Amino acid sequence: MSRADLVRRFGRLSGHLPTVLAWAALGGLAAFGASHGWTFGGGDRDDDKEKAANKPAEPDPGPFTPYLAAQPGDVGVMVTHDPAHCEVEEKRVVLPSQAVADRAGVRTAPVAVHRLARTVTAHGEAVQDPTAMARVAPRVGGAVVRMAKRVGDPVRAGELLAVIDAGEVGKAKAALLTARANLEGRQRVRDALQSNVAPERSVVEADNALRDARVALFGARQGLVNLGLPLPSAADDTLPDDAYARRLHLLGLPFFARLELTAAEAAGRPPTANLLPVTSPLDGVVTKQLAVAGEPVAALQAVYEVGDPRKVDVYLEVRQEDVPEVALDQAATFRIEGAPSVAPFAGTADWIAPALDETTRTLRVRVRVPNPAGTLRARTFGDGTLTVGPPTPVPAVPEAAVHWEGCSHVVFVKVPAEAGKPAVVFRPRKVTPGVRAGGLVEVRSGLAAGEEIAVAGSHVLKCELLKDRIGDAEE
Repeated sequence: MSRADLVRRFGRLSGHLPTVLAWAALGGLAAFGASHGWTFGGGDRDDDKEKAANKPAEPDPGPFTPYLAAQPGDVGVMVTHDPAHCEVEEKRVVLPSQAVADRAGVRTAPVAVHRLARTVTAHGEAVQDPTAMARVAPRVGGAVVRMAKRVGDPVRAGELLAVIDAGEVGKAKAALLTARANLEGRQRVRDALQSNVAPERSVVEADNALRDARVALFGARQGLVNLGLPLPSAADDTLPDDAYARRLHLLGLPFFARLELTAAEAAGRPPTANLLPVTSPLDGVVTKQLAVAGEPVAALQAVYEVGDPRKVDVYLEVRQEDVPEVALDQAATFRIEGAPSVAPFAGTADWIAPALDETTRTLRVRVRVPNPAGTLRARTFGDGTLTVGPPTPVPAVPEAAVHWEGCSHVVFVKVPAEAGKPAVVFRPRKVTPGVRAGGLVEVRSGLAAGEEIAVAGSHVLKCELLKDRIGDAEE
């Protein structure tokens, strides 16, 4: 090989030298890192391993999803943070002085023992007693002549509600007049055959005809009853035919309605004999008007609804877990939802459903509630309380002293003041509420009789507690 060839090859090799050196350096670094665990500086690596081995493992709380939890003897509450990591009792609420506490309305009192009865609470609804309401309708079709009442008007049983012009009424009255006249004629024929000279066959035929006339009269009178009209009185039956027909003409209409029609007749507008009065079957109030004057109505088509507002029942939906404690004749109260100023209504459980509702899994309990003033209205929602046990002495606090703070019920316990410090300190204490009655709530655990707690203005302390929690979250 000539010198020129050697020089040429060396030049070509030197052009690739930087790339070769770079790859060689990376290979060496990889070999070193693999042998030393990719750490540099042996002492530091050993210290880190020792610290990692001695550090306690922190539990992973995992994601928490808020949920609605049912509380015994109380309505459901929304759990907003994990009860397993609830550290509310480690917090403190500090007010600068007693004067500040007084201005905030915070008042304290010792926990006392009260006699409370065991109760079951349930949501409920007031419902019109179905035996004290009616849909009033004519028994035959016709045209509405008059609507005598409006919605909200009080009515008495038998009072006129509406007047219907029905052709069937005129036919029934005519049938009664015909049957009455036929009976009178048959009776005169039979009376004329009382002498012994009349043939026996004629007497028998007269008796049969008289019997048929009486049956026909009975059928005609029953026709009036079927239409809802009253029967003529015994005194009416003695009237002459013309007077009887006039009495029958406005049969069933009340006195003042007859006066109006008589005045109209005197003015040249004689009333028809087809008038059918529709009356209220019970005492109550008109709750619905379902027709107007001049409108045609069919047989049994309702024209009014009437109900007695004094007679309502309360139906409570008792939770499945409370069902074993419910029994007949238990005392109950019902408080209208959103009306704390209205006194609760007292009653007694008089019916329990034989099975739970398939959808809500609750047991329906009916409470008979006296309502003489009609204050409790149908379709009113509220909360009911059934007394399921006798009064027993238990530690109890005012309902306003117990708060739900997100994972537990708490009350605020006053911490004894430190010497020389004016600050007033409260600590939240977890409690388990129980029976509620008369504005008090039983404390089943968490408090002892005699401990001083905030019984008024404690919502201010709760606000301070939540404000501290928000501050902790921001940090």
